[in-house]
Amino acid sequence: MKELETLLDMVAAGLKLTAKGIDILALKAHELAMAQREGQKKPGPVVKKAEKVKKEIRPAAKTPAAEVKKAGIKKPAKETTAEIALGIIAKSKEGIDAAGLEKATGFNRKKIQNIVFKLKKQGKIKTEKRGIYVKA
Repeated sequence: MKELETLLDMVAAGLKLTAKGIDILALKAHELAMAQREGQKKPGPVVKKAEKVKKEIRPAAKTPAAEVKKAGIKKPAKETTAEIALGIIAKSKEGIDAAGLEKATGFNRKKIQNIVFKLKKQGKIKTEKRGIYVKA
């Protein structure tokens, strides 16, 4: 009889944890729906405490980033890997090879090959000699 009570207690505890998990998932789904309606890209982090799950579900408050977006102020775009490589190629007077680009950028060999292919296709760089790249 004691074993049965212990087993039932364990099952009850497991069901409680499952219910909390479902509550968290429901809250996250609600946040995603609200974010989609408001045009946001990413909702806030997943709520981890059970107390927060019990609170009333409310729409997310406006963040300073959302207000900046509304005002039309844009953040400066990050420089792409191709732009980084192109800048290094442009600075080298006699051209630079793939190994030099690897050292200068810290990118791996395959990434350098892809960047060089892309820049050559766009006409931004050309091959001076075999394996030496210069700005077009």
